Amino acid sequence: MNPNVVVLMENFNDLVILLLEGSYWNENPTKSVIINEIKPEYFSGVIRYLFQNGLIKRIKSNVGTTNDEFARIRGKKIIINEQKLLYEYKKSMQCFIYICKAYGIKPVLMTQANRFTDYPDNVVSYSMNIMWKDYGISYGEFKYIYDQFNKAILDLGKENDILVIDLANIIPKEKYIFTI
Repeated sequence: MNPNVVVLMENFNDLVILLLEGSYWNENPTKSVIINEIKPEYFSGVIRYLFQNGLIKRIKSNVGTTNDEFARIRGKKIIINEQKLLYEYKKSMQCFIYICKAYGIKPVLMTQANRFTDYPDNVVSYSMNIMWKDYGISYGEFKYIYDQFNKAILDLGKENDILVIDLANIIPKEKYIFTI
């Protein structure tokens, strides 16, 4: 592969990981950038290892079970540190930009279209009530940080002189367009 352009649409997943785990470098078995079980003496290559012990191990362990990625922290109230969240997120996005540029690839960023409005519909309210019930994060707090992450994408585009496609502003926040 030799891409000329790489497009990255970001926000929700990173926000949830940073909110609930506090860092990309965490111990969540499915949301961490770290693999703790590497046993290279058993495998001839990384691809084979990831396939055999990553994919198949997860499929086997999840057959007939509920996979709650956040079970170990569910019910713990989260204190939002907006500055830390934005700092970690911006570092991650800036790393993506640097890697693209280092390889002569044009990075393009996209904000994430969403249904978060000042007055959410019933479906959005119901979904976001889980954040309140499980972590003490209100809809207003979550929406504010989510909007700040989209703003960070726009700011990074300007700072790095790269194209940003602002889906959050282009796509209407109507339920007939997409569901959560």
